[in-house]
Amino acid sequence: MKLENIEIKVFNNKYFDELKEQINNLITNIDFELQELESKIKLIFSIQGHLLNEVRKTLTILSEVFIPLTFLAGIYGMNFENIPELKYQNWYFILLGIMFVIALENIWYFKRKN
Repeated sequence: MKLENIEIKVFNNKYFDELKEQINNLITNIDFELQELESKIKLIFSIQGHLLNEVRKTLTILSEVFIPLTFLAGIYGMNFENIPELKYQNWYFILLGIMFVIALENIWYFKRKN
């Protein structure tokens, strides 16, 4: 803009006007490209957040299924003599059945809730 006001005999002022217009166009194009880039970066972060939520959902479902089973296995895995159920002949299979039913119930619940 300062060069526009200076009169140089070799150059005509219209060249400076044209140069200023091209520079303004370049700045406008750069601003547009920066906005496009910001938009794409936000889209990538949004997609990553969605994928992370899907992973969290899967891990929540798996933990909901296996935490009660781990609790039962931990209780009956202790070496105590005073657990009354250990005296029964078929208690091992009954406990496995209970664990299986709990796992199926949790899976059915999450399938129903999508």
